[in-house]
Amino acid sequence: MTKAAHTFGIGRASIYRCLSRPKLLATKVKSRQGKLDWKELERDVKQNPELSIFRQS
Repeated sequence: MTKAAHTFGIGRASIYRCLSRPKLLATKVKSRQGKLDWKELERDVKQNPELSIFRQS
């Protein structure tokens, strides 16, 4: 649970609260700020091309 909480940027208690609800429903988010640093991602991909998810034949 700790890894899931860290991945989603929420507390462990939130994970347990969600799991204890009788019926989990999807929630549509109308607007959200991006959390991904695109420049950092690009730099990481350039430094580690062997770790790319997509590989060309």
